Amino acid sequence: TTTADANTAVGASALLVNSTGASNTAVGKDSLAANTTGLRNTAMGDNALEANTTANNNTAVGKCFIIKYRYTKRSCWYLCFRR
Repeated sequence: TTTADANTAVGASALLVNSTGASNTAVGKDSLAANTTGLRNTAMGDNALEANTTANNNTAVGKCFIIKYRYTKRSCWYLCFRR
């Protein structure tokens, strides 16, 4: 983390490349590992939200990583692959 505030990372490579993303919580190996500027995300579990880079206000619980993400004004969904 470089200039981000109020982040919590627990686990190997959690929030690994976060630069300005703030108010994120990552618990688990590689959780939110690719996040750079995403805000207010919560990822709990190995690989949770691993591929998120700039998306905001997401929650993922469980051993899962996003392989497809879609956001519209009314909905947000993830297609996850479980290892």
